[in-house]
Amino acid sequence: LLEATDTPYEHQGQACITIVNQEATTKSISIYLENTRVRHIEVLNITNSTHQLIGISGMEYPLVNWESLGSEIIFDIKIPPNTSETLRINAGSIFPYHSVVLIRDTERMLHLLTLQQSVAGLLIGFVLSLILYSLLIGLATKEKAYLLLFGSTFCVTLLQINDIGLLYLFWPSASYWNNISSGVFAITSTIFGIALARNYLITKGNSPRSDIWLRFLFWYTLVVALPLPLFQNDLVFFALYALPTTIITLPSLVIISIVRIRQGYPLAKLYLMALAAPVVAGMMIFLMYAGFIPSSQITRALPLIGTTVQLILFGFAIGKRINWLNKQKDQAVNAVLHAKAETEAKKNFLTHVSHELRTPLAGIIGLSEIARKNPIYKENKQLVEGILESAETLLSSVNMLLDYARVNSGKWKTSNTVFNVRLLLDDIAGNLEKQLAKKDITLNYQVEKNTPTMIEGEKNITEKILGCVLEYSINNMNKGHILLKVEPESYNNQYAIRFDIIDTGAGIAEDHKPEIFEIFEQPDKSTTRSQRGIGISLSLSKKLCLLLGGDINFESNPLHGTAFWCHIPCRPVADTDNPLLANTVTVQPTAPNSSAANNAMRGAILVAEDDETLQLVVASQLEKLEKAFRIYPNGKPLVEDYIKNHDTISAVLLDWNMPICNASAATLLIRDFEKKMKRPPIPIVIMTAHDKASTNELGLPHGIHVLHKPVTISDLEQLFISLQKP
Repeated sequence: LLEATDTPYEHQGQACITIVNQEATTKSISIYLENTRVRHIEVLNITNSTHQLIGISGMEYPLVNWESLGSEIIFDIKIPPNTSETLRINAGSIFPYHSVVLIRDTERMLHLLTLQQSVAGLLIGFVLSLILYSLLIGLATKEKAYLLLFGSTFCVTLLQINDIGLLYLFWPSASYWNNISSGVFAITSTIFGIALARNYLITKGNSPRSDIWLRFLFWYTLVVALPLPLFQNDLVFFALYALPTTIITLPSLVIISIVRIRQGYPLAKLYLMALAAPVVAGMMIFLMYAGFIPSSQITRALPLIGTTVQLILFGFAIGKRINWLNKQKDQAVNAVLHAKAETEAKKNFLTHVSHELRTPLAGIIGLSEIARKNPIYKENKQLVEGILESAETLLSSVNMLLDYARVNSGKWKTSNTVFNVRLLLDDIAGNLEKQLAKKDITLNYQVEKNTPTMIEGEKNITEKILGCVLEYSINNMNKGHILLKVEPESYNNQYAIRFDIIDTGAGIAEDHKPEIFEIFEQPDKSTTRSQRGIGISLSLSKKLCLLLGGDINFESNPLHGTAFWCHIPCRPVADTDNPLLANTVTVQPTAPNSSAANNAMRGAILVAEDDETLQLVVASQLEKLEKAFRIYPNGKPLVEDYIKNHDTISAVLLDWNMPICNASAATLLIRDFEKKMKRPPIPIVIMTAHDKASTNELGLPHGIHVLHKPVTISDLEQLFISLQKP
């Protein structure tokens, strides 16, 4: 059908029109086609069987009439008076378009188009003002959602302005790039819309699958769809962008909104309402591009109206979202403050409970030790030893419970030191000597040759871990052997020491293995069980291993016993790595030398202790060591005594927790006095109910010695000997 082009368009159409001018003057007639997406339009005058080409227009050609009429396809024809003209309109396009042909007086047609474009211009101005407003709000508040809304609506508005033909006023080359620019604007708007959905619906972290799907749509649209307009192939554009956007992207946004609503995100309802406007606008644009509805001024204005509604609804929704996020942020801040206060309260509670439980137990143990030195001990040995053993057992259980609470609250501070591995094993064996002897259990340890003598790590926690596991093995054995094996081994690509604790006990039943590291779990829960302990040692050892970045596990056979192993990250230290160590001679622990202790520290010992029972215990111990001493209920009178009689004082012993003036305040006052008087610092010893593992939490100043309650005569003897050394 087409005569003015050789392009074989798949879809072609024809209309024949006869116009009769019955007036005595020449009539100017305009033929207007309400569809700007048609590729080729030609108008022929076929009056008297002649084929005279009147004009060509369409998307295939530069739209020269844009300078005056915009993107409309319009042809002007002059008909002489009292004559008729027969015209044929041939159309060709890639898609089957439905177009309406209007035939009117040129002047009336011009007035109609001018009116339509004026209304469209006012609507566009209003839309652009809203878009600019969203940009300014986004820049002022730094809210990403407003900026994404600006990007999406600005691009779709440019698309609609381009279709109407007004973009030429701002961009003269728009007439030549109409098809490409329209596609780029549409795709870019979709990209911003997907990003807006991810941001507003907060899918990241709250709906991972939805977020992954939106990210896929985003990158597909950006990488695959965005270059499509450059190929200027409508079929490819329709197949890879227009159709997927209509049947996949837009429904996906609706479905994800519903999912977020079901997840309890209330603002998704506002998003769903606001999404209706761009969905309708997108459907209108798609139907116009596909040719299902005419692309008239009216139908092309509907997407602009949809964009206006979208801006208003989304602006409202984003404002609500900002308020909601601020409220959530305030609640989160309050929750953090509450959690911090609760943690601090727990910490203070643990500190208080530690003091209130351990202090009287230390008194019981101290009094029992004094009773051992009393002549009546022989007659009441079983009674005294029973009291002492019960108190020590209770103290061990209290220590373990407090340790578990401390590590569970995340407040356990670690502090690496350099220590001797073999001496650590000696200390552990010495602490368990009574329990091993009572049950006829032998403990041997095997240190591999490649194990370094000195390592840098958390000594107190390492000792606690091994002590917990060994205590578990001892409590679950009546007799037998325990082997403690030590060797270096890589763990998670870092240096570590592997400790194996292998016992010949009854083993662990299969049904109990999965919960062996749970708190308060015991292999035998019956009322006739022979095992001792409160079922917390393995759980505590597990948590402490994880705290150090290591781990613990086990294998067990009811016929052959249980083998535990743990990895403790550390760093090997050679003697030459540390100047202090290189010049230090390691001394094996020996029995206290009473005469040496008596000869040491000839001056008076000042003691501050608020517990009357412990005052009695310390006084008795110092008397046994033949020391002159004075005891006070808190640090204030002690400091006054020291300031007055400092020349005759050899050492100061301070309880950590005391009323009026505690150890920290007393230490500060003493050191200030010494600094003012230019005196050498006197030895200050803190007596604390905290265990060794939690000493780091006290924040003691450098040079302060620590004794852990219960303090024995042996502890004091060793202390005085060490303080006497230069």
